[in-house]
Order: sequence, then structure tokens, then C-alpha cells
Amino acid sequence: MDRLIKLPSRQAGPFTAQQNLIDFDLPDTDVYDLSKSFINVMCSVTTEFSSDNVINVHPTYASNVNPFHNVTLVRDATMSARRAGKIEDLREIGVLRNTLKNYTSNKNMDESSMYGSLYSQQSIAGNRYSPARRIYKLGDQLSENLEFPIQFKLSDIYETGSLREWHTPKWGQTRLHLELRLGQLGFVHDKYDDVAGTFETTDGNTVISDNVFANDPEKIQGHTNLRVSVVRAAGTVIRVITKIEVIDSGVNKGKLKYTFNSTITGAVGDAATIKDNVNYGTVSVSYPSAEIVLHALGKPGPAPDRLQYLTYTTEEFATATQIVNFQRMFELEPNCMNFMCLTPVDNNRIGNNSEAKIDSYRFSLNNKDLTDRDITLFTPLYHDRLSMTLLNSQYDIESINDGSPANSHRANTKYTTLEDRTTILGNPVPLTQQPKLLQINIDCDGTAGVDTLNIYKQVVKSI
Repeated sequence: MDRLIKLPSRQAGPFTAQQNLIDFDLPDTDVYDLSKSFINVMCSVTTEFSSDNVINVHPTYASNVNPFHNVTLVRDATMSARRAGKIEDLREIGVLRNTLKNYTSNKNMDESSMYGSLYSQQSIAGNRYSPARRIYKLGDQLSENLEFPIQFKLSDIYETGSLREWHTPKWGQTRLHLELRLGQLGFVHDKYDDVAGTFETTDGNTVISDNVFANDPEKIQGHTNLRVSVVRAAGTVIRVITKIEVIDSGVNKGKLKYTFNSTITGAVGDAATIKDNVNYGTVSVSYPSAEIVLHALGKPGPAPDRLQYLTYTTEEFATATQIVNFQRMFELEPNCMNFMCLTPVDNNRIGNNSEAKIDSYRFSLNNKDLTDRDITLFTPLYHDRLSMTLLNSQYDIESINDGSPANSHRANTKYTTLEDRTTILGNPVPLTQQPKLLQINIDCDGTAGVDTLNIYKQVVKSI
């Protein structure tokens, strides 16, 4: 019978932007389905007045609110086995994986996997509820802060992470090593619209909204256990919402009644406006622990005599000045079968063309052009080469839309915002007996140029 094995990391928490190395040892007593195994880094997000101020939050990467996949937080990753040596050595892998997700995943796949995402499911109205919070918008149940796992699927990090059988009795104890970009992860709080209303009673603690919300509960502003400003003629006071209910009868039917933790001086019918623009203080993020969840097979098949797999080697180019007409030669390994060039932005969040402003490019392999003309971005020839590269990499293409994810508040904007199109300059190459020389020529529009270029070389290896 299959079973799940949960193991802590070799390093004790808490983890920080500086203490960001995590190792796991896979015992050599079982055969593991790596495609169903994952790593959890536990996370807690707190704010000032956290005991009575539960703010719904959503994540940012390097202060950028555009969505990203969890794997973006992985900078480098290695995998080694005691009797097989180094299996994979991946550098700057997060930006490649996050960019590839735009082509190897689609909107339905993204939404169905949100149970393990930093971004939880969104409503039709665009409300997003963070995994760091348990939010109650109606009733008197108080909203709560939660410690939650940031999940990294092994199949999202490692090429070998998609293997359904990893035989540690044959290959030996296996170590997984990650270097994370925890310093890039931040959280910002949601902003609610003002709620105009009136006092229900004199010297009471309830305000009735002017607008009817019963027919559109998705647009309810605020939630329980939230500190707000209540603005009235006598001045502004700070209160905590303890209950929100829909009035079901009388002249105020369908309106909302907000109840606060203490009384507010005011006459019946006096105007009152509920605002969320109080000073919430600093949002603090902590990572107390990390664990790996392994799927151990009860009845595995026999261990293979030889295992062939794909992985990446990475070459990084960086310069202090932007190069408008970029021309450089790089070496590809004999066992290299594809390469992908990315110009990463937003501290390696994603690869796109928002900074380099590439117009066209051309590749030559061993002094032979790989195309008969320059390739202009987002033309049929560009998409043809991109499709060739992805298919030769054995990826399933789910989308060829270059629109990168945008606006973390809305569910329907991923494929409509094209100003920051994801950009992959790639091409398949033949396996050879000798190293190959790759000439890269990139022409930019003159307003910017290439200052960072990551070249991911997909190679065939065997153990």
C-alpha cells in the first residue's frame, strides 16, 4: 500500500532572507513517486494589532503585485544521490519555470491548483482570499490569522521531479538542496471601499449601510476582526468589526448592519462612514519550518539498469550597461538538445521584454544560421521556433499566448494584458560529439538594450 512520509528539513527554522538554504534527505529504504511529492515551507503573516486586526493580504514578489507561481521563489536547486552522484544542478531555475508556466499551463489548470498556491481561488467579482487568513464576511465568527504552507512540487522544480519511480535502494540516499528567494516575498493588504451609513441607535455600536448588498454579497466591504475608522460629525474613532449581518426585514431590508467592539457616540440616523484607511503598521513574514512530503510506493516496479533524463545547465550574462546590438558567442555541451534565452525582469520574477525592448534576433550554430532571416518577436516565425523548442523539450503546450499574468486582484486578466509579454528566445539543436558554438545576435529598439541574459541549456544525461 502506498503511504505518505513527512520529513523535516535538515536545517532548523526559522528561515529568513539570509538563512535561506534548505536540505532534505530521502531515505534509501523506499521507492518514491516524485511527481506526487512536494516541499512545504511554513509561512506566517502578521501585522501590528494582529490580535484584533486580521487584514486580508495577497503576496508580492520584489514589491511587484503581478502574479507568480510558487516556484519563482526557488533560486537554485540541486539533487544528488549517494551511489549516482550529482543528478541535477539548476541555477536561476525559478524565473525559467515561472515563464514556462505561461505556455505549459492554462487558466483552468492554474485555478485548479490554487489549493497549493500563494494565490487562493478568486470569486467572479475578483475578491481574493489569502491562504494566510480565514476570512468571515458575514456573521459574528471572527476572522483569523493562519500559519500556512508554501508548497513547491518537486515536478515544478526538477526535471526528474516528474519521475513516477525513484529507486533510492538502487541509487542510494538522495539529497535535495534548495536556495530560496525569501527576501523577495512580501504581502500587502486589501483595500476596501468606504461604506456610507447611519447609526442605528444613540450611543450604540452598530451602523447600517446606505446601500443594499443582499443581492450582491460578493461586494460586501470589510470583514470581521478588522480595525476600521468610523468617521462621524463628532470626529473619527477606531473600532474593530465584530459582526456583519444582512437585515432581512423592515425598511432597511437587504442592507448591512456592522457591529463594533465598543459603543460610538452619535444620534440615531447620524451619518457615519466606515473606512479601512487606518495605519495597519508593518506586515511581517516569518518562515518557522520546512518539511517534505514523500509519496512512497507500496508495489514499485523493478529498478532500471540505466536511467536517461533531461536537465538544465545555466549560463548567465550580465553587464552594467545595456547593449543595443548584442553579439556574443556561447558554448553548448555535446549533449545539449535545446536552449532557451531569457531576459529576466523584476528581480528574476519572469522573463519578458519590458526592459530589453528586443526587436529581432538571430542564432548561428557553428557558423551556420539557424534561420534564413532575423526573427522578429511575436511573429509566426518566432512562435514556430518557440513551439519547436517546447515540443523538443517534451513539454505539453497548453497555451501559446504571450500575455504574462497581470493584476493580482483579478482572475480574468492573465491573458488580456500584453504590454509585458513573456519572451523566450529558443531553438532546438542536434546532439553532437563535440561542443557546439552558439552565436547570439540581438537587436533592440534603441531605447533600451540587453544587460542580463540567462541561457538555459537542456541536456541529456544518464545514470
